[in-house]
Amino acid sequence: EEPELGFQPTAINQQLLAACPSLKSYFCTPWLRHTYTAFSWYTLLELLPLPNRPEHRLRRQAITMPDGGTVCLDWVEDDMPDEEVTKVLFIASTWAGDSLTFQARKIAGRFVEDGWRVVTMVKRGCGLRMANPLTSERTFTLDIDEDLLTCIDVVARACPRAFLAGVGVSKGAMELRSYAARMGRASKLSAVVAIDAGLCWNECCENVDERLPVFSKMLTEAVLEPCRDYQRKHGSQKFGNLDGVLTSRDFFRDCVIPSRELKMEVEPYMYGATVDPVGVAVPCLEVLSYNDTLIPASCVADASRMHQVNRNIINLTTRGGTHGLRFSGWDGECWLPSCTLEFLRAAYKL
Repeated sequence: EEPELGFQPTAINQQLLAACPSLKSYFCTPWLRHTYTAFSWYTLLELLPLPNRPEHRLRRQAITMPDGGTVCLDWVEDDMPDEEVTKVLFIASTWAGDSLTFQARKIAGRFVEDGWRVVTMVKRGCGLRMANPLTSERTFTLDIDEDLLTCIDVVARACPRAFLAGVGVSKGAMELRSYAARMGRASKLSAVVAIDAGLCWNECCENVDERLPVFSKMLTEAVLEPCRDYQRKHGSQKFGNLDGVLTSRDFFRDCVIPSRELKMEVEPYMYGATVDPVGVAVPCLEVLSYNDTLIPASCVADASRMHQVNRNIINLTTRGGTHGLRFSGWDGECWLPSCTLEFLRAAYKL
C-alpha cells in the first residue's frame, strides 16, 4: 500500500520526506493482515524467552526522585567516548515496557548500527523483562511529569553537544508529543517520532476496556502487580483494596489518582489529556494505522489531521499493521525502525 502522508509543503518538510523513501510504501505481511492476528503474534513475541545472546549490552542508571520513587535509564553500551557522541536517541517506553520490549530492541538495533547512542526510559513500577519496582507510593501518571522532564534533562547533560531526538511508542508516544507541544522551542528533543499515539486517553482506554476485556485485564495486571508488591512490603495509606482493580479505569481511580493526590471528582482519564499539538516546534512524525488494535478508527482519523494545524507535524497513516507494529514482507520484519531512522537521520542533517 501507499501510506497516507499529510503535511504542509514547507521547504523543511520537502527535504525531510525526500530523505525518507520507506515512508512511501508499506507491504503488510500477508499472514498478519488482521489486527488481532498481528497483535496476538506480537504478544507471543513478547512472551518468548529472549535470545541467549542479546542484540546489545545494557547499563541501567537509576534516578531517585524527590518523593523516593525511582525512574531508570537503560543505556545501550557502545565504544564511543562521550565527547565523540553526535547523535542520541531517547526512547519513551510503552505502557509497562522497558528497553527489552520487541519494539525498543528493534528500534535501538537500527540506530546503534547507524552510530547513535540509544537510551530508554523505564517508568516507575514498570519493566516487563527488567523490572523497575515501585520505591514510593507514587505511580506513573498519564501526563508528562517531573519523571520524564528529569530523564530528558539527564540525557541532555550527559551528551551536551549531541543532537537529541526522541521516539515514543503507544503511551510513550503520547508523552513525547505532549512534551514537544508544551515545551515548544524550549524542547531539548530536536525531533520526535510518535508511533500510535491516540489523542484522548478516555476514548482509547474505555474502548479497550469494553471491546477487549481480556487484554484490558492483562494491561492492568502489568502495572498493578508492582503496586501490590509495594503494599505487601511497605504497606500503603494511598493504595486501597487492589482486589477490585480489573480495568485501566479502576487502576487510574484506585492507584494513580490517590497516589498522585489528584481530585477524585475529575474524570480519571482527563489527567492524561493530550495538549494541543499547535505548540510543537520541532520536526515531528506521527505514525498511525486505521487498523490499530487499541485506538478507535475515529481517533486515528482525528489524529491523522494534526498536520493541518502545525507545519512541523508530518502524519504517516497506514491501512495495515497493528498497534505499535507494522509487520512487513514475507519474513514479518517490522517496518517502523527504518521509517524512524530515516526521518530522524534527515532531521539531524537539517
